[in-house]
Amino acid sequence: MTGADSRPEFAHRLSVLVTPTKSGGSLNRVLGSLARDPYDFQGVELVVVVPEDRHDRHLDTQADRLRTLGLSVTVLSVASGGAADVPAWRAMAFGAARGMVRIFLEDNATVEKGWWQAWDAMAARSGWTIATGTVVADESGLSRAAIGVFFCEYGLFVPKNGHGSPLPLKRVAGNHWAVHCGRLGLAAPEPEIDEHVWTHRFVAQGQKPERNDQAVVRCRREIGGGEAIVERARQGFRFGRDECRRARVLRRLKMVHGGHAIVVVQFVRLAGVVAFRRSHRRLLVRSLPWTLALLKAWSFAEWAGWCYGSFESLFHANLKNRAEPDGEGPKRSGTFQGRIVKAHEPAAAFLAGIHESRLHVDRHFRIPS
Repeated sequence: MTGADSRPEFAHRLSVLVTPTKSGGSLNRVLGSLARDPYDFQGVELVVVVPEDRHDRHLDTQADRLRTLGLSVTVLSVASGGAADVPAWRAMAFGAARGMVRIFLEDNATVEKGWWQAWDAMAARSGWTIATGTVVADESGLSRAAIGVFFCEYGLFVPKNGHGSPLPLKRVAGNHWAVHCGRLGLAAPEPEIDEHVWTHRFVAQGQKPERNDQAVVRCRREIGGGEAIVERARQGFRFGRDECRRARVLRRLKMVHGGHAIVVVQFVRLAGVVAFRRSHRRLLVRSLPWTLALLKAWSFAEWAGWCYGSFESLFHANLKNRAEPDGEGPKRSGTFQGRIVKAHEPAAAFLAGIHESRLHVDRHFRIPS
């Protein structure tokens, strides 16, 4: 610990955490872009999560190339998985890292020139806990549906262009954000990391995450129209349900009765950001039918999630009230189960600790049927 501010000492200044996603991106492409951006890589580390079905010799070649440039590179080999595993993979990479500032990247993003310097300058600043970088669309060869997905996911994080004005929001780009670990104060490893949850957890009420406008990634995600609509609906429902479980009664009532207006709020916010920043305006107009369709899929599914979550809470409350006179709670069956993930050193000890804790829960907290 340092004597002046009692913050822990870190082995590295920057840690870059690269995780795969459901988007079918390329880990090789991300690593290649990191190597092409000129920078003094001393004091920097890279942690890459690689599912077994995506580990090949080209990725090993890219990792070796980065090591020759001076980076400390750790590759975590994990079992193949899907979208539900992404938050856990982020937590694994975070736990294996030893940097003061830890930057989350996903396999659908490649860094632009000056990216390293931008985050290096951000690390030298004090007074921030969570920051978001900016995201631009890789337009070449993308379908209008894919561009619509870009606007739904990352349209709020396009950079300022010319005389554009910033319009900060309490959100970060899921494929390009960072945390200052000297200010987090985490007491134990996290089982999952979700950018939305962490932003609301670590950014004070009434404040916004810092913006690093000089750090830019180019996003390329290829996806079909049908898959995009199903994905947005699934994610919207899950988001609404999970938010409802954490919300108070008044917010639940507001969202259930006014949930049909979610699509209006979503589009006005997106169009406002694009207009104020004077960036990607023509591209938004070009993809407008698909962008609106995807926003509707998310919004009505989110509304359904709020309705489902509200009904669920009422059902459990009624069940609890009926059981209380007899001194009983509602019984549930099953066990908490952990998933074994393989890892290479130096992260093996961290992952083994997570697995052991899950086995402990499984042995000692088996709920009777």
